[in-house]
Amino acid sequence: MKDKEIEIIKQLNKRFNASLSLSKDEFSYYDAYNKKIILEIKIRNKVYKTKLIQVDKFLRLLMIAEAQNKIPFYLVKDDEGVYLFNLNQLKEQLLNSKIKSIKSPYQTEFLKNKVITKYFYELKKSQIHNFYIL
Repeated sequence: MKDKEIEIIKQLNKRFNASLSLSKDEFSYYDAYNKKIILEIKIRNKVYKTKLIQVDKFLRLLMIAEAQNKIPFYLVKDDEGVYLFNLNQLKEQLLNSKIKSIKSPYQTEFLKNKVITKYFYELKKSQIHNFYIL
């Protein structure tokens, strides 16, 4: 896990008493968890009008959360702010929305330069969830 994600988890714990723990596995499908939730964190270096979540990541988080009887959350941080999305609340809306295909690097974190088509759902600011659930 990268230092930026760890810092966000620390801030959430301090500000909201979220009791989040870091995922034990470096390659886990989510970055943090507590008794109620799993949390995936995405840090963007660029500000986009709408936030994006990969379709496969969205579905995986839904399944893992259901298996663990937890609520899946997706947090996006960019230069404009921090956005938290409750994926359970957005499930039906996203599954019925248009999928956006974007040419993207295969693995951005590991400096892979191969470009492939990735599939995303768009998350809008109107879909942001309040932090109190944490």
